[in-house]
Amino acid sequence: AFEALKELLVLDELEVVGITKDQTISKEEKDVALSNAELTLTKARTSYTAVLCKFGKLEYLAGDFESSQLHFEQAAAFADQHLNPTHPLIAEALLGLGDLLFQRGRYEDAERATRRSMSIRQINLGGGHPLFAESIDSLAKIMEATGRKFEFEQLTTRSAK
Repeated sequence: AFEALKELLVLDELEVVGITKDQTISKEEKDVALSNAELTLTKARTSYTAVLCKFGKLEYLAGDFESSQLHFEQAAAFADQHLNPTHPLIAEALLGLGDLLFQRGRYEDAERATRRSMSIRQINLGGGHPLFAESIDSLAKIMEATGRKFEFEQLTTRSAK
């Protein structure tokens, strides 16, 4: 199913290119066709990113950290390239990646991914949302593990609000 999704994504990209190059239709027809094709392409890109995130989560839960990391990194990179830079799926992929890197003792990389996730969630959801608090909690774990007690206390106080 995942391979089929990738193939559909490629076909949607080719359709946009084909419409752009088509000289046989009027500008108005081209604009409508291109708008529809780009909407379909955006939905396909969003679905592809969501599937990569789901794979990452499932593999993480199964203890396959190598595959999990790969899928979280692919999801974040693909979404960065093809979706809005503050798309919620980027935050989801980065938080999953941050949690995984934390478990593997890669605290600096985990902090970078988690901070970006937190920033995206704050932009999209605001500081009072439970998903934003989830990002704060993940960052607080990193601060605690790296001995940054003051930052840890600030984050846990912020998360409790």
